[in-house]
This record gives sequence, C-alpha cells and structure tokens, in this order.
Amino acid sequence: MEIIIGREEQSRRLKMASGEKYKVYGSPQSVPTSVSRNNHCCLYIDEEGRMTISNLRPSNQTYVNGVSVEMKRVTCKDRIELGVEQYALNWNWVNEFVKQIQPPAPVDIRPLKKVYDDYHEKTLSLTKSQARINVIRGGVGVLTLGSSLPMMMGGERLVWPFAIAIVIMIATFIKGWIDSSKVTHQRDEMNHQFMKDYTCPNCRHFFGNYPYDIVANNNSKCPGCGRQLKK
Repeated sequence: MEIIIGREEQSRRLKMASGEKYKVYGSPQSVPTSVSRNNHCCLYIDEEGRMTISNLRPSNQTYVNGVSVEMKRVTCKDRIELGVEQYALNWNWVNEFVKQIQPPAPVDIRPLKKVYDDYHEKTLSLTKSQARINVIRGGVGVLTLGSSLPMMMGGERLVWPFAIAIVIMIATFIKGWIDSSKVTHQRDEMNHQFMKDYTCPNCRHFFGNYPYDIVANNNSKCPGCGRQLKK
C-alpha cells in the first residue's frame, strides 16, 4: 500500500492519497509552502505492516527524528517532519487514512465445511430411518393380506391368525406414525439449525443447501456483504 503525502493546493492542508482515494487533514493554511504540492513523499506499507518513507523529488526535504532522509524504514514511534519548516506528520491521521482505504479482512468460512458435512450425514441418517419405517409398514400390510386370503376362501379356523395380523398391523401403524413424527420433528429442527449455522460469519447470509465445495469454489465474495471469503 502506497500513501502519497503532500500539500493540498487550494486550502494548504495536508493531503493523503492512495489510488483514487484521498483525504485532507488539518486546518486551512496550516501546511507551509515548502511542503510540495500533492506529492512531497511516499509512505509505503507492506503486507507485514512495515513502513518506509521516501522523498518523491530531490528538492523535497523529509526528516525522521530530526535527520534529513531520502528513504528510511519507520515506525509509528518515529517523528516525521516535512519541508524546511519541518511540518510534523500526525500519525493519528495516517492511521485513520489507512483504515479508510484498507480493504476489510477476508471472512473465514472454513468452519462451514464441518457444518455442512454434519448436516449431510444427519440428513442421510434420517432418510434411512424413514425408509426403514416405510419398509416395516409395507411388510405388515403384506402379512395382513396374506392372512386374510385363506379366511376369505372359507377357512374359519384362520380367524385368529388374521386377528393377530390386524393387531400387529395396527400396533405397527401407531409406532410408525410416532417414529415418523419424530423423524419429521428432528428434520425440522436440523434444517432450522443448519440455516442458522451455514451462514457468512460477517453478515449471516445463508449459503443455501449448496455443498461447501461449491460455495467455496464458486464464490470469491459473500453474496450478502461482499467481503472476500477465506477458504
């Protein structure tokens, strides 16, 4: 990141610019004319936060702790002064401007992989449970039908097996209805929790039922807040 520092031409305030963004600081007429217009010096900040101050013109004068320099590594504890009059650079203004132009940190969505994997595993488990319930219901229905056929053909002695089959069918139906209700309730709770957890950590935008790999590979930014995604 490069911050160009100089004197704002019209109001003679201190100007900081980076790319198309800029801001002026201080009161009007506060910056001496020995500070070059718009581009007196450059403050470079690398990815590790280390800073280097450098002159942009041979005629400019920049001081670090009272010593004239052309280029020097600096910290916020150093005193930087510009021009013959040694106009002091306010570090609070620098920090404010950096916050203004610095893009926000990427949003870490890596924990969402476990959220989706757990949800997918639970969904499969509930689907299997519902399938077992349906199989049992179908089996009891077949058993009941098989027991009723001999009786319909005149086999009165088979009334008891038929009655037992009916009782089993009714009991199985009730148990299946209870189990099915539990599965439905568990699925509703699971979906509700998933919609709360499978979201952008910054804006809580729900990423839908898309697998994590698709969300991570197809989105460089969150569709909700526009923040970069760390994957």
